[in-house]
Amino acid sequence: MFKEIDNINGKLVLSFGECSYQEVLDDFKNSNSIQIVTFNMDSDPYLKEKLDELNPEVELNLVSNIPNRYARYYYGWANQKAKKTIDTYFDIVNPENFDAKTSAHFNFKNHAKIIATDNIAYIGSANFTGGSRENFECGIIIKDKDVIQQIREEFIGEITDHSIRFYGTRLSSEKILVFKVLQQMNYIYEILHEQIYNQWDAPGGRKIEYVDGEYVDIDLLISLEEVLLDVKDLYKDIEYLNEVIDINIVQNIFKLLNKDGNVKRLAIFVNDKNSIFELIHNHPQSHDLDIAVEDAMNERNEMHNDLVWAAKDELALLDQEVLTLKSFIEECYNKVLSMEKDQSVIDNT
Repeated sequence: MFKEIDNINGKLVLSFGECSYQEVLDDFKNSNSIQIVTFNMDSDPYLKEKLDELNPEVELNLVSNIPNRYARYYYGWANQKAKKTIDTYFDIVNPENFDAKTSAHFNFKNHAKIIATDNIAYIGSANFTGGSRENFECGIIIKDKDVIQQIREEFIGEITDHSIRFYGTRLSSEKILVFKVLQQMNYIYEILHEQIYNQWDAPGGRKIEYVDGEYVDIDLLISLEEVLLDVKDLYKDIEYLNEVIDINIVQNIFKLLNKDGNVKRLAIFVNDKNSIFELIHNHPQSHDLDIAVEDAMNERNEMHNDLVWAAKDELALLDQEVLTLKSFIEECYNKVLSMEKDQSVIDNT
């Protein structure tokens, strides 16, 4: 792989005892997004303060190598040194330690140093460390926004694409949250599908499902609505789930569960144990209990059949939408597991 950007206008800078990319740091407050690609990082108070001052709406992308981390360790002391360094870097780049919208990555082949805002970029020898101020460092300062955009897309994008995303300690808690929702969705769908559909034996021993709707548990629908709210919270709070979940599915299910909709009306009716007694009580011949009960049962069955017929298509659609959402949640959980596996590669001690 080889990439180049030619005809660049900029100024060369040489520093010792000062920060080569001070102009970039000064522009942090004017930028909506900041890119930091470095070979190593440290807990320098001045640089940390610059990051801590970032507005919560600013997008911060961190990419770093980890010095002293190797593919193999042939001596115990090397393993211990690497473990200590890796733990330090986990703390330095942990997205939870920043107010800005932070994406942290590790790239074990990276030796590039690029610090860029929307308006100004530095490419040179200086790492994003306080120690770089104690060395002779040389680089170029670029203020051409078109070139900066190219650098971000073609250079930083290439490096980031070949990096391992680091989510910090929050990944474990997010896995638990997603798994909890997945368990609830599995439970709800299994029961809901059984309530919506029935089977009849077709010739040849085949089983064919058809919408029955004989009984739909109102409490189950309420539980489904509660899980939908949990899904919306996950979608809002966990950014990578946006890539997997189609939030329109959640809205579609909410619409199907509208209190004035056919599905909810059917569920309320079949769960209303008092309706039959009201029909008996209001029967013109309520003094003749046998006739009143028989007529009330017939009337209730007719009402039930009318509600099932009215809700038939919506019940089938509800079943399909819930199944689709369940598959989205399963995909989310598998994604979390995959990210957890990728992240485990970082600490190879």
